[in-house]
Amino acid sequence: MRMLTLQPCPRCSELQAEQISRCRACGQRLSDRRRVRPVRRRVAAILSLLMVVMLVSGYFWLHPSSPITSALAPRPVVLRDPNDPRSTYRLIAWRQTSRGFAEALVQRDGTSGRSFSRRRVDCRTGRTRSLGAGDSLSETAVERPEAAEVTHASGTIWAQTADLACRRRAGSSRPPS
Repeated sequence: MRMLTLQPCPRCSELQAEQISRCRACGQRLSDRRRVRPVRRRVAAILSLLMVVMLVSGYFWLHPSSPITSALAPRPVVLRDPNDPRSTYRLIAWRQTSRGFAEALVQRDGTSGRSFSRRRVDCRTGRTRSLGAGDSLSETAVERPEAAEVTHASGTIWAQTADLACRRRAGSSRPPS
């Protein structure tokens, strides 16, 4: 059985049942549970709005094609291959990873179209291992590592890429100091 709880009126101190909204003696509005719910709804709405704002702003800061990210991104480094003079190669992204390794993403624009290749570079030896390749960045992101590391002749695209990715700060478009 439920007990009846009494609360004093803030104005006249007359004891009133907790369920009523106004004092029967003076008409003063009493706090009731119905007023708590709209506050909780308001807080929940504000928190939901804040989450949406954070998600949208996160998109603009993190998405590769967003205006903010593209303004902060380094310029691609143009590479030339004497064995492939009709193609243009660009080192578009690179980062140094742990234990003396770097990862590099190269874009090739040639007569057959555009393609991408992602490689891991051993900065101590200059050897590279393919991590993925394809006609789009999404195809390149799929891990398909080759089993063997390859040493490249001086002046080739991957020898240039290994040199740049290992000597420059990750993502920097400035020459090594």
